[in-house]
Amino acid sequence: MKNIYFYFTIISMLIIFGCTGPKSLTKKGSKLSEAGMYKEASEYFMRALNARPDYVDAQVGLRFSGQKA
Repeated sequence: MKNIYFYFTIISMLIIFGCTGPKSLTKKGSKLSEAGMYKEASEYFMRALNARPDYVDAQVGLRFSGQKA
């Protein structure tokens, strides 16, 4: 019974932390940028850079969407 709770806790943590990685935030920012929502896209790119400052895709996306906004 204790193993079930342990595995449930581990899986829950992986889902929570896995969904907010810089790659997924950059992907959401790119979709918003393609839709013309540049201010919102910039916010997602900034969140991705807060998570990982050296992420090049987020830097490029932020530069592009920032210039458009």
